Amino acid sequence: MLKFYSLVFYICFIGLAVSNAQTSTTAGGAQKTENKKNSPSNEREKRKADKKKWKEARLKKRAEEKMIRDHHKRIQTKAVNKRMKKSKRKANRNNENKREFFLIRWFSKK
Repeated sequence: MLKFYSLVFYICFIGLAVSNAQTSTTAGGAQKTENKKNSPSNEREKRKADKKKWKEARLKKRAEEKMIRDHHKRIQTKAVNKRMKKSKRKANRNNENKREFFLIRWFSKK
């Protein structure tokens, strides 16, 4: 029983000694820069920079998509534009779960 307790004690002691040795072996200057790297203000600045970069990329992507959409609309003929508007209205109405006007429902082919 005594051997078991001494074995547990040595394992815990070695684990603590190793963790303390790793922190104490770093030079004072290296430890300060390490703390500075992980400081809350530096992390916040990094998050802000990442967010700014993400916003710029998002705006650029949206602008490109809008240019593509506008070009696609511009090259269509008048008849196609009318058909596109009509189908867009019908899709919006379906998405809002609204029924068609009752006269259209009554007199349309089924």
